[in-house]
Amino acid sequence: MNELGGYEQLQACLLAEEYVVWRGRPVEGHMLAPNDVFLIPFSIMWGGFAIFWEWSVIITGAPLLFKIWGIPFVLVGLYMMGGRFFVQKAVQRSTYYAITNRRILRCRRGRVSSLDRNAMPQMQMFVNKDGSGTITFGNVRRNSYGYWWSFSGMAQEGANGFSLENVPDVNQVYRILSQQQGGSL
Repeated sequence: MNELGGYEQLQACLLAEEYVVWRGRPVEGHMLAPNDVFLIPFSIMWGGFAIFWEWSVIITGAPLLFKIWGIPFVLVGLYMMGGRFFVQKAVQRSTYYAITNRRILRCRRGRVSSLDRNAMPQMQMFVNKDGSGTITFGNVRRNSYGYWWSFSGMAQEGANGFSLENVPDVNQVYRILSQQQGGSL
């Protein structure tokens, strides 16, 4: 999906008398999270052992079952070591945000979700060193295991959770949302 396509999809979702106050896209690139201190060494150990296992059973002429048994472990190891970064980048490239006078809209991989400003749960902001950051609403897991279990590098959202991730100039976006909560837009 090209850049214009994502914004057009959000524009098509606007209600009567609804207008866009802000729109943006996530900053591309992998933002290291606290869990990466654990995940990077673990993924190297997992992937390294799985590759060693598979290589060993192939060169020793082990039974076919042993050769097949190691393949899923190698694939998971390769994903953890590097594939998750490509998945995260693909998700970021297909994500578009818009804040309107009524709602927060997010288009991710062609699927639009929204959060009504009158039902907006408590916000939390996480700021990166470059000024970008993530704003979460409601039940969003951003603890040290949240990214691990999502396997995408993106925060996991619960039943009533919503997030805007890697937003450039997150302080400006947070101010806009705070004004909306106060009813000044």
